[in-house]
Amino acid sequence: MCIRDRVTTMLALIKKDILIAKKMWFVVMLLSLLIPLFIRFAGGDITIPSGVVLSVMSIILSMMIFTSIDQEEDKYPKAKALLTTVGYSRKLQILHRYILMAVFFLFCILVIFVESLLVTGLAPVTFMDLSLAAFAFAFVSSLYLALTTTLGTRASQYLVMLVIFAISMGPFLISKFEIKIDLSFFQRIHPVLLATGLLIAAALVSSLSLIISLAAYRKKDL
Repeated sequence: MCIRDRVTTMLALIKKDILIAKKMWFVVMLLSLLIPLFIRFAGGDITIPSGVVLSVMSIILSMMIFTSIDQEEDKYPKAKALLTTVGYSRKLQILHRYILMAVFFLFCILVIFVESLLVTGLAPVTFMDLSLAAFAFAFVSSLYLALTTTLGTRASQYLVMLVIFAISMGPFLISKFEIKIDLSFFQRIHPVLLATGLLIAAALVSSLSLIISLAAYRKKDL
């Protein structure tokens, strides 16, 4: 298969996922505009780092989208086998999910960049913000995609619940039990080196997840 055919196939698979969850996409697009505003006004007079908002927004909304897609696909278990039969390789079926996840993260970056310019109280987006958000997003999304491929949708749903619980209750529990987190080590690292390291770590985590997913999907009996 030539590069042009691979790109065409990839776009067709991405289009399939968009159509499968088209109603959820609309909801997610709306929430992507509202979540930064909600976090901003919930924070009162505190200036909210854009990296924190981007991390929370991209993780929660990507889980919503992909859970919706996976649930719809689970209703038709023979559809994946049919895709393979008509020429959509297993490799491309997995790869397109990672590409779609990355495209969604870029969309979230665009949203937060625009809102940080328009909304008072949202800090401007920095290289460090993007790096921190990219690492957090890559870690959670890679774990989700690998779990979904190897253990199925039900296993990944437990991860979604855990992530939502951590985001919603984490700050409260840390404050309630006075848990101290020492981040002084990172303050001694040059910001550019730290941000670059986070991006490299995000790429490595995503690559490892992709390798695991490809290996697991090749062995699956569709």
